[in-house]
Amino acid sequence: MAERPRYRPLGASIPSIPSVDFTATGRAQAGVFESMSRGLDVMSRYVAGREEARTKVEAAQFAYDQDITAEQLEAALAGGQSVDQILGDPTTVFGSVSVATTAQKLSTELTATTRSSLANLSARIEGGEDLDINAEMREITGMSAGYTDLIAALDPKVASSFNATIATLSAPVYQKGLERQIKLNQAIKMANAEATMSALPDALEDIFTQDKGAVTIGSDLLASESEAVIAVNSVADQLLSTNDAAFFTEQSGKFPAMIATAKVNVLANYAIELPAEQRLSALRRGDFGDKTALYNTLDDAQKIVLRKQIRDEISFRQGADDQTRKENVLVAKQDTVSNVIDFVNALGGSDDEKEAVAALTETATMYPEVIDGQGIIALTKTKREINEPGYYEPENPTGVFALRTMIAQGQITDHLTLFAEGQKLDVGPKQILSLAPRLEAANKEEFSKVEAEARRHTGLVTGMINVTEKKAKAVNSFIANVDERFNSAIENWEDGGRTGDRPVRSVVAREYRLELAGSSYQKNIDRLLTNLQERYPALDDIDEYTSIEEIIDDQVALGLSDDDIEFIRKRLSRIEDNQTLRDELM
Repeated sequence: MAERPRYRPLGASIPSIPSVDFTATGRAQAGVFESMSRGLDVMSRYVAGREEARTKVEAAQFAYDQDITAEQLEAALAGGQSVDQILGDPTTVFGSVSVATTAQKLSTELTATTRSSLANLSARIEGGEDLDINAEMREITGMSAGYTDLIAALDPKVASSFNATIATLSAPVYQKGLERQIKLNQAIKMANAEATMSALPDALEDIFTQDKGAVTIGSDLLASESEAVIAVNSVADQLLSTNDAAFFTEQSGKFPAMIATAKVNVLANYAIELPAEQRLSALRRGDFGDKTALYNTLDDAQKIVLRKQIRDEISFRQGADDQTRKENVLVAKQDTVSNVIDFVNALGGSDDEKEAVAALTETATMYPEVIDGQGIIALTKTKREINEPGYYEPENPTGVFALRTMIAQGQITDHLTLFAEGQKLDVGPKQILSLAPRLEAANKEEFSKVEAEARRHTGLVTGMINVTEKKAKAVNSFIANVDERFNSAIENWEDGGRTGDRPVRSVVAREYRLELAGSSYQKNIDRLLTNLQERYPALDDIDEYTSIEEIIDDQVALGLSDDDIEFIRKRLSRIEDNQTLRDELM
């Protein structure tokens, strides 16, 4: 039998069948599943986060678009709607964002509103407006409390923050208002106290005026002094209410002096009204009648003050009486001027004349320094004399000019002085009386303006009194013509129903002066004067009022011959003719 083949190892080993670890395999599979789960969670959270972010944006946009005001929200809640219905369920992402955004928006807006109210209140406080700070703050805090409750319905945290903000904003305004109110109350108390102090002297004088020497029962004080103490204590209470120690000390320290002053004033007034003999007794012996007891409460220094005050008051009253009389004399002078004019212009024996004489007589009785009986008699005699037929009085142009100038300068203010100065200048009574209207105060200004126009016309310096007769006549003629023109203008104005402006004397004078200056006669005068000055240079200061006598007096100094004098005489004669024609322009 054949032999089976033998096998022998060739050096290669047969691998063993690997074993399977089912525990590790399960663990690996679990790891894979866990990793996949984590990936899925990440993906899920990412997707959810994106969705939540989008929802928040939409919710914020929704809240912005809604733009719900505090009034709308309040009305909606009051109408029974819930926050869920208005803004969404606050437990959802959309609702919570919508509610929170609206709450923050309302908080910002209502903070601004409250801030504005506080700013307005602050400005009113600084402006000094009279207001009740507590009432104003109650109104603002009540409003903000309502806002807080409204916001709390949406978001309590925002409401709490809003409330804290408003409290922070309100505190300085409230403090400012309280400080102002305290200062104002203090000022009122101070003012009341000062007013009471101001009234105390009069109150004390009233008390002491009623004093009759009665004594308070159980006391050495006079009854009036006890009343004074009560009045002073009442004022002291007012001073204490100010809570100002320095003010109280300062003011209350014045009480003793006030009491003493009141006593002195009352006793002084009492003594001044006494007859002179009794007043002297009071000053020397302290005999003040039923006020002697009050007098005895004064110390020596106060009695000295009393005596001096009595003497000063008597002197003052005498001076006041003198001043009053002086003023009355001035009035009487003006009245006398009017009465003299009325007397002179009235018909003899007429009622107007009698009334004027009666007024003058009354003045003579009360103010003989203005006019006396002799003055009235002289005035009556003068009127009778100048009204007699054939009465003639020589003209005194330079004297009239001088009197009128003294009236304008205030040197003559009454008719007595006018007559006295007129007599010194040899001016007749008729011419003197013609100047009386110029003494009236109401006419003085206008007459002065007319005088100035007359002087301007004649080339006279203002205030010059001593002038040549020729210039005096020219001024007098100018003024007489102005008076006639003015009286005619007044008559025409009255006949025309007083329409338009009333004529003014000074305006008439100015127009008359300009009319004269522009006349052909004035041009002839100017031409003749120029001709003389060109022919005789030595006559450089010649004017239309230069007389031939003046030139003859200086003939030698001027180097003029007799023929020259004759030539100049003829030229001056022609100038004088033109003056006459010019001045007669009416």
